[in-house]
Amino acid sequence: MEWTESLKKSISYIEANLLEEISADDVADQVHMSSFYLQKLFAGNGPETDVEHAICDCKIGEYGVCVNLCKDGRFRYLIAGIYHGGKVPEGMSLFEFPETEWVKFRCVGSMPGAMQSVNTKIFKEWLPGNTEFKISMGANIERYLYVLFILYAA
Repeated sequence: MEWTESLKKSISYIEANLLEEISADDVADQVHMSSFYLQKLFAGNGPETDVEHAICDCKIGEYGVCVNLCKDGRFRYLIAGIYHGGKVPEGMSLFEFPETEWVKFRCVGSMPGAMQSVNTKIFKEWLPGNTEFKISMGANIERYLYVLFILYAA
């Protein structure tokens, strides 16, 4: 979501909840950005650096990618977004997946318990009994909705 669209969506949410007690965190959740960046947005200070633009425009933090790259059973966890093309800022990198069929599992509840429960069901129940699907490319993608992420620490 471009930062101008985030601003419009934020204002719409505020207007729809004028009689409710809401916080900057509540509004930030609606546009999937940290309250730090949301407040910068309302102060008239949109993203300034290439990295800040990438964080806002690509929704960095809405996705997590577990990649099984290590031979000793460990994995890498990547904080991710949706790449729309263009220059990749220094310090960031692309991890591209080829087109394939994915299975989606819903996970609702307190973290990390809810995620651990879903992963246990996937790996111990669903995958062993399913001949159509297997872990492809040693990776799985998690999508986080309605979560406040701290994207930048000063």
